[in-house]
Amino acid sequence: MIARRALSRAEIATRLLRQGYERPAVDDALARLESMGYIDDRSFGLEWLSVILDRRPCGPLLLRRELLRKGIESDLAVSLVSEVMPPGEESKWAERACNAWLKRRKVLSQKAAYRLAAHLAQRGFEEETVKSVVFRLTQFEIE
Repeated sequence: MIARRALSRAEIATRLLRQGYERPAVDDALARLESMGYIDDRSFGLEWLSVILDRRPCGPLLLRRELLRKGIESDLAVSLVSEVMPPGEESKWAERACNAWLKRRKVLSQKAAYRLAAHLAQRGFEEETVKSVVFRLTQFEIE
């Protein structure tokens, strides 16, 4: 189960429980796997973030939400996202997402700027970052 792709501790626990193993047996197995170094949510989270950000730029809100969905503890998720996207770097990732979006558009208008802002918000970028990046790249203000 672990060899196919990396899994978080919570994902492994969920799979084992679904397969019918009892909670005490699952807890023992997880403890053993952790002691042997096969489970490490920090390493898993960093690897997962790296893969996702290589595929397409995302904001910290989406990244944290997805880590939580994968069973990573909240404090660890915040720490991992801050590590791969330090304060001030969110704009860089938002600009990458903007440029990719803008390449597919022929006409840039106020309406398109709002659509771009919505796209960035869906990708998990903070509101202030969205507004500043959209204005910087399009010269249209978003309210």
